[in-house]
Amino acid sequence: MKQSKIKKIIVKYMDSQASASEEAALLKWLQSKENQVFFKRYVRTESLLKSQSKKFDEDEAFMDFLVQIKKERRKAFVPQVLKYTAIFIAIFALSAAVYLNQQGSEVTIDPNAITLQIHGKETKTIALEGEMTEVRIDGAYLGHLKGGNFTYNVKLGRDNVVHDHTIKVPYGKRFQVTLTDGTIVYLNSGSKLRYPATFTNKDKREVALEGEAYFNVNKNPERPFVVNTRSLQTQVFGTEFNVSAYADDAVCEVVLVEGKVGVKDFGKPLPNTDDLIRLVPNQKAAKGHNGEKNITVSEVEASSYTLWRKGILHFQSDDIVTIIKKLERHFNLRITNNCAALDTRLFTGTFDIENVDEILGVIKTHTPFSYTKDGNIIIIEPTN
Repeated sequence: MKQSKIKKIIVKYMDSQASASEEAALLKWLQSKENQVFFKRYVRTESLLKSQSKKFDEDEAFMDFLVQIKKERRKAFVPQVLKYTAIFIAIFALSAAVYLNQQGSEVTIDPNAITLQIHGKETKTIALEGEMTEVRIDGAYLGHLKGGNFTYNVKLGRDNVVHDHTIKVPYGKRFQVTLTDGTIVYLNSGSKLRYPATFTNKDKREVALEGEAYFNVNKNPERPFVVNTRSLQTQVFGTEFNVSAYADDAVCEVVLVEGKVGVKDFGKPLPNTDDLIRLVPNQKAAKGHNGEKNITVSEVEASSYTLWRKGILHFQSDDIVTIIKKLERHFNLRITNNCAALDTRLFTGTFDIENVDEILGVIKTHTPFSYTKDGNIIIIEPTN
């Protein structure tokens, strides 16, 4: 679309005179990051020219925009500086993908978005994606987001209530969060991490994981960091390790990369740290989800368990069920296997590929099959 034409549509949109087809064309044009940058600069210039003011209250403007959305774009008087700033802030928020959603609110969250839930008397949800922006709840600053990393900067007073927060990462995406103690957590696709907004417990720092995460724990010998999953509890004082605890996997695994950790059955009490099973780097502790009593420890190459952080898929003597789960999470797919020949094979390979067709093509060279793909649904069939 020519720049002169898009400028006319932007101005009409700012004056609430754009048609439905023009709005649709504008939204399509805004899918480009380069176009978003141009849009923001152009809107800011236009708003300054029209309002003859350089003062912008972004919080007030954005809240005004949310009110207008809830009133279903009802025509209402808005001071010029707020009107044009609200449009700018609204589109900035859309491009940064940070939205506020309150239970019962008309503002909705994309089910495929990375979300932050704040649990309290009223659960609230934010979608976390896009470029750098401040993240706020009810005007309170939580931290900032930059390129898939969310860093907390929460300072609570004596009278503040500490609520649990939960970050959920959907299939096809990965995310990084820096907690208030400085611990960095890398979350894999299809994972959920629950933790307090700030660690007020003087004895330990405790979080709960479902899915897979890599932890780089900020050292504090007096306050161990504890990761709870449905099968294992991992306690550390400062180290790097990987935990895989997907609900639909048969086994929960803890792989130590650096430092020392202790693990135990999540269902057992912990009288003292001497009862923990100690791991050293390149060891893996594993326990089944289905009532297995023993925790097994084995020697592994730890680096192969953390390749997912770089977007690399690694299979090590994996069966087709395991491979399909990894592909589904990585690419946000639903795969059905009807080829019995694949059930008897184990596969090893490393793929730095963002294309599921190439991976399936490699597997096909060992065990022939055919498949159909409709959107995000793949059905594997035996060859005739």
